[in-house]
Amino acid sequence: MKGDVEAFVGADEVYRGKMYVDQTNTASIAPYALTNVRLGLQTDKWKAFFWARNVFDHLYAESSFVVTSIYQYNVSLGDRRTIGGTLSFNY
Repeated sequence: MKGDVEAFVGADEVYRGKMYVDQTNTASIAPYALTNVRLGLQTDKWKAFFWARNVFDHLYAESSFVVTSIYQYNVSLGDRRTIGGTLSFNY
C-alpha cells in the first residue's frame, strides 16, 4: 500500500579462498570469510538503513605482491569493522 513503512534485514557472508602471490606458488594469502549486515526501513518515497561490514572485526590480508629483485613481500590488510548509514529518496 502506498506510504506504508516496511522493515528489512539482510546479511551476507563473503568468502575468499587461498590466493597465491608469487609465480612459484610458494607464498599465499590465507582464506578468510567476512560477515556483513544491514537493517532499515523503506517506503515508496525513501529508504533508510544502517549497515556493518566485517561485523566480527576479522583481521585479514586482502592482497599481496612480491618484489622479486629484493625478495620482499608487501601485504595489504583488509578493512576492519566498518559501520554506517544510508538515506536515499525516490523522486
